Amino acid sequence: MKATLQPVERQMQSLEEQLKELRTAFDGECTVTMLRNKSVVAHMADVNEQLEEIKKTLDDFKMEADPQRIPGDIPDDVATFRDAVRR
Repeated sequence: MKATLQPVERQMQSLEEQLKELRTAFDGECTVTMLRNKSVVAHMADVNEQLEEIKKTLDDFKMEADPQRIPGDIPDDVATFRDAVRR
């Protein structure tokens, strides 16, 4: 009777080892995925912070800019093109 059970016991032990390996691999993949997600969230928070700084800088520039001077500082594109062609 023991002789007939030995192959089954070995197969059972092999299956248990495979199950343990699969669980370990799955847990490892879940951990890696979680770490990647945390990394993406941290990066997006950093990008969002940079965007807010850029918006603030732009708002500050708009507040400091003299609206009367800006249109005169911008050359007429057609006139600039015409001058470049004539040279």
